[in-house]
Amino acid sequence: MNIKTAIRLIAVGFIFTLVNVNVTIDASQINFTPDFIGWILICYACTKLGDYIKGKAYFMIGAILLAIIDIAILVVGIFFPKFDLTWYTSGASLLSVIYIFLMLGLLEKIGKDKEYSDTASIRILKYVYLTVFCIFQALAFASDLIPIEILKVLISISGGAALITALITAYVLVKMSLLID
Repeated sequence: MNIKTAIRLIAVGFIFTLVNVNVTIDASQINFTPDFIGWILICYACTKLGDYIKGKAYFMIGAILLAIIDIAILVVGIFFPKFDLTWYTSGASLLSVIYIFLMLGLLEKIGKDKEYSDTASIRILKYVYLTVFCIFQALAFASDLIPIEILKVLISISGGAALITALITAYVLVKMSLLID
């Protein structure tokens, strides 16, 4: 059981799942950080968490399921571009935020067990993810009611907050992996 390696893999996995680097080429968007790679890394990291996930198969099953969902959405988006994936991507986002909340809870427990001094940051990040997700969903549902200029600003601010949160999460987890025994 190599907890340090697992935590680093989870940090990199979170970068893939939470940061989208999209490039538009000929009206097609290419994501250079596809979520499914992050979910596969997180699933692999779960194999290194030993007793921490014993009896908690939902960590591995959830990561595999999210990888499959992301691949399916990606394939449908490529081969059936007119198919409306809004509800599917919203559902995948909801499952992702639940999974991330649970995973950060597990990492918080690992940090406490390993006497990591900054578990409060992990606890805070759990709730920040929930808050950012709720803001994004509220903006999506209210998009018809909000003037487009204001909506663009709100989405940009929320997107910036999500990006910063993802980078802080990766930093906190890498730092944790370096400081625990």
